Amino acid sequence: MSKADRREILSRVAAGTISPEEAAAQLDAVAKDREDTEPRIRCVRVIKRLGAAEVIGDPNVRDAVADGQHRARIDGDVMIIEGETANEPGTFITRSWLGFPEHSSGDRLVVRVNPALELDLQVQAGSLRVNGVDGPIRADVQASSATIDGFRKPLDLKVQAGSIRANGRLDDGESRIACDAGSVNLHLERGSSVRVNARAHLGKITLPGEAGDRGAQDVTIGDGTASLVIETNMGSVRVTADQ
Repeated sequence: MSKADRREILSRVAAGTISPEEAAAQLDAVAKDREDTEPRIRCVRVIKRLGAAEVIGDPNVRDAVADGQHRARIDGDVMIIEGETANEPGTFITRSWLGFPEHSSGDRLVVRVNPALELDLQVQAGSLRVNGVDGPIRADVQASSATIDGFRKPLDLKVQAGSIRANGRLDDGESRIACDAGSVNLHLERGSSVRVNARAHLGKITLPGEAGDRGAQDVTIGDGTASLVIETNMGSVRVTADQ
């Protein structure tokens, strides 16, 4: 609700044209109309170049709340949060209904997201940590390190001259790992059910129950209800699983 809307309703109460009860009902109706017209966010995209970023799943957050120097915008049903370094000029787009702080500084970016939303991560020359996000996760890691703990939905991981360590459960959907001159360590928790199809080109892939190989490998974990395709070129991918 805008200040003008609120002021207009309160002025009617002061003039005696409507009762306080009627004013309260109108205030609630205007607030609900605005909430209904706000865009529904499907995905949160976090972009960070240089420095550290952390993404935390928080069920108390509607969409996302960012702390640290950043720019933010909405493109359709995607909320985009782009971290900035301390010496990088730029503006902050701050809207109270987005939950972004009015003032923030420093090279570290911390983003709290609703854990059910999709997460799209892009990090270059820095570090990234993700914890408690239940929705699908896509990560593009370049010359950086990333740790993902507690995933529950499909993964789409791409590594170039970097590293990813991920720990969680896969039992639904299609996942993919592409590793180019980097390393990926994926641990699948008990309850995972996935068919793994792996191809190594001048790289090495190690799967549960299999020795490291530079060719093609196929392994089924659990009932194999989900799928995971792994490709590596001059990189190393290791998958382990709880028995």
